[in-house]
Amino acid sequence: MPYVMQEMWRYGRTNVWAAVTVWLRGVQCCGGAVLETFSRFPLRPLRSTVVSRGSFVALCLGVLSRRGFSLLEVLFATTIVTVALAALAQLFALSINATRTAKTTTMATLLAMEKMEQLRSLMWGFDASGLPIADPRLATSPSDALRQNTSGFCDFAGASGQPLGETITPPAGAAYVRRWSIEPLPADPANALVLQVLVTQRFSRRIEVGTNRRRLPDEARLVSVRARRAL
Repeated sequence: MPYVMQEMWRYGRTNVWAAVTVWLRGVQCCGGAVLETFSRFPLRPLRSTVVSRGSFVALCLGVLSRRGFSLLEVLFATTIVTVALAALAQLFALSINATRTAKTTTMATLLAMEKMEQLRSLMWGFDASGLPIADPRLATSPSDALRQNTSGFCDFAGASGQPLGETITPPAGAAYVRRWSIEPLPADPANALVLQVLVTQRFSRRIEVGTNRRRLPDEARLVSVRARRAL
């Protein structure tokens, strides 16, 4: 050990890391107790009187990397990865569901707007002599036209919005049902109409007028008032 102390003093004046390396070598040569990590990998003889700090750190990292991982560490890491993947899977499922709902709502809104524009474009006004004129398709609908499929006030469309005809039974390839109602405005029943359009994928969807007017997330419902004007 005196020789080791002398070497440490000689190298320590030049570089502290070199002194530490010499001390570890001396303890190993003298048979002293050292850390198990270092005792498994004998230190190589010093080739120079100066050992850089980077070499010492690299030595330590190399020794630690050869030790491997314990079973507890592997189980702990596996648990963390499993929890993270489960959370990501839930987010992925929610994202797919939100995208599907948004697509359905967008298509339903386009179909409802299309029908509303058709109804508003029909003739409804006064002629040159001041007499009221109206298109027959603007006749008053039954009171339950939005609650159930009614002939003349219902049609179906495909998944891409293609029309499938006016019928009360869903044809092949039907994805949306479109219902509309035409009612006189109570404040001016002779000169104003209340137009309502409902588009949904639920073919058995029923709306109780006056009690449940809530729109579901994947459907569209438009309401408009049209006043009679001179043509």
